Amino acid sequence: MTVGVFLGLWAAASWGTADFVAQFSARRIGAYRTLFFMQVVGFLSGVLYLASTAGSGGLSGTIGDAARHWRLAILLGGTSGLSMLAFYSALERGTLSIVAPISSSYPALTVLLAYASGERLTPMRVAGVALALSGVVLASLAEGAPRNAIERPRASDSAQSASRLAPGVLPAMLCALGFGVTYWALGFYAIPAWGAVNTVLIQRLSTVVWLIAAVGPLRRSLAPPTGSGWLLVAVVGVLDAFGFLLSNYGFEREQVGVITVLGSMFGAVTLILAFVFLGERLARRQWAGVGLIFAGILLINSR
Repeated sequence: MTVGVFLGLWAAASWGTADFVAQFSARRIGAYRTLFFMQVVGFLSGVLYLASTAGSGGLSGTIGDAARHWRLAILLGGTSGLSMLAFYSALERGTLSIVAPISSSYPALTVLLAYASGERLTPMRVAGVALALSGVVLASLAEGAPRNAIERPRASDSAQSASRLAPGVLPAMLCALGFGVTYWALGFYAIPAWGAVNTVLIQRLSTVVWLIAAVGPLRRSLAPPTGSGWLLVAVVGVLDAFGFLLSNYGFEREQVGVITVLGSMFGAVTLILAFVFLGERLARRQWAGVGLIFAGILLINSR
């Protein structure tokens, strides 16, 4: 196993655990506050890491890098912030077993963008993109049920229930779209310009600025969490930032498509944790969709 592959897998483990904890935080203090405070924690963790290693020219060097590539900083803050907000909103409404596999299908878009930027797709990877997208459709459909258990369902009710999207599916799809763009921008532009550590800091700082600016228009609150709420966002913030740090180091050593796909295995980690600790279950049709997603991810990772 190469160093890049090892880093990608450990990034997935870190993100998967963070997302499992994020579900509890999102339902306790809301998606917006969870995202904001975990970004703040992630930024402060990065500053401490930078100070302890004395790398990348210190914090002043980070600010200078962001200023020189301010358009890229704004793009990354916007796409990653929107993606994470969509993901946490999906966690508020839906279950991990549905949200995680849909959100983790983002490599399909990243691989296509990487191809447009010069990375070549093999026929196996093309097949993987098709499988992953097909899996999203299957995993998105919830099992329908009559509104009244005594009432016999009509044919129209059955058709409507069969096509009804499960709670959290739409924001999970938006999350996958945003992450697809984010990881492409990270691998091809941010890492070469800023390096692994500074990219984590700039991405989080930009996201925090975006979230502060959007508080008024979205009518959200940034009231600090209390009690165990702080512990939840702290765990999520540190694990998420650590996952990005590992992934960024992986980008320096491997193809963007490969690291992106390996990192997307966070969905499998989250699913396992949800199965073990929450007892979440999937219908057979949804399991088939999840299987297609992960089969597609494996094919995308093939050479």
